[in-house]
Amino acid sequence: MSITKRPNILLISMDSLRRDHLSCYGYERQTSPFIDKVSSEGTIYWDAIAPAGWTLPSHASLLTGMYPSKHGADDENQFLDKKHKTLAEVLTELSYDTVGFSLFPYVSSSVGLSRGFETFYELFRLGFLNNLLSRFERRIIHRDSGTRQIIRTFKLWLRKRYDFRKPFFAFVHLGEAHLPYWAPPPYRFMYLNGKGKNLENIFDINKHHDKFFGRNVKLDSEDIEVLRSLYDGEITYLDSKVKEIFAILRESEKIDNTIIILTADHGDNFGEHGLIAHRFNLYDSLIRIPLIIRFPVVFGSGNRIEKLAQLTDIFPTLLDILGIKDEQWWREIQGLSLLSTDSRKYTISEQSRPNFAALLEKYPGFDPSPFDKRLRTIRTKEHKFIWNSDYKHELYDLRLDPAETNNVISQDPQKAGELESLLNEWLNSFQKTGQRDYKIDDEKTVRKRLEELGYL
Repeated sequence: MSITKRPNILLISMDSLRRDHLSCYGYERQTSPFIDKVSSEGTIYWDAIAPAGWTLPSHASLLTGMYPSKHGADDENQFLDKKHKTLAEVLTELSYDTVGFSLFPYVSSSVGLSRGFETFYELFRLGFLNNLLSRFERRIIHRDSGTRQIIRTFKLWLRKRYDFRKPFFAFVHLGEAHLPYWAPPPYRFMYLNGKGKNLENIFDINKHHDKFFGRNVKLDSEDIEVLRSLYDGEITYLDSKVKEIFAILRESEKIDNTIIILTADHGDNFGEHGLIAHRFNLYDSLIRIPLIIRFPVVFGSGNRIEKLAQLTDIFPTLLDILGIKDEQWWREIQGLSLLSTDSRKYTISEQSRPNFAALLEKYPGFDPSPFDKRLRTIRTKEHKFIWNSDYKHELYDLRLDPAETNNVISQDPQKAGELESLLNEWLNSFQKTGQRDYKIDDEKTVRKRLEELGYL
């Protein structure tokens, strides 16, 4: 498909945003009134799956159209190889004005994800952001995680730095739904309803979730519900900020010729499988994500698409809309255009071997053995097979058990074998990137931000 006038592209990635905590996906709390409106004006994908369970590999897949085992940016190699063409590089070559905005070191030049952008704002490096505030200051001053500053910077760029003779590609990474969940008032406590016997303790767990994995703290059901409520407050605050971004586009009269994509890199756990945050698993609570596209001239309005989709599909979809047939750009892409008449038979998600250095340093008694493995999952509409490198494989019947609580691999070894064969066939269909010893830079601002997010 091609269009006469090349549209602008706004790609908004909302870190850690669970699909099933948005009201447009059926959540009981009305957490996302504006995003709900966007979904009614555009197309909502009901079964979108992340290719990984954390920020770096998922964003690398989003920006390359490749899976982690091909692009190689993961726990074991925290950098995107220059040989892989990024969406920003392609669009820059197509005379787009390309700009990116990020709050996290794992979406930055430090890991190779800014490559191809003519301008890339790494706002976590600036001293006035919350990551440089003390815990006390953040609680008293009521700052957010940096989204306000991203919006101000985007508005300024659009007014003063954007080359209006070109279409633009803007990638906006928002971190409000990421731990720690501590939105500015009045959003912070709007769903608590008096819950939480000891909010000081909850805030400490919320901010330092490694304590949970280090077995230094236990969370009961009420604690989990408090975390969930704080998270939902973050989502409603995030929803209000997305509304502001749309207002900027309307003020500049660009919204009607802009492809707007709302998605997430992964979700978060709230007690499912005995887990919190987004580590050490590939269950649907983590990898089933929102995907909403607003561009009525191509996608129509008010559509709900049931077919499987992945973050890897966004790159080829945009090339398809722009009518780009260049084989050099298409050759390495593993995603499938969402405009294709073909449907995905399955999705793939991957987790490399985790890095336990920070946890072991903080908690010498931490036992990493239950999590010290690589994971891959192949998921159809009906079943999900999770390959474990320790050979403790899992199979779930998603029709009967959408929460993945009953591993039926012993009851249905034939289905498990079929899916494992498909997974192996897929793995053998491309050249995988080898692991290399690469560390993100350790300058003070980067390390400080990673500590705030619980990575270090």
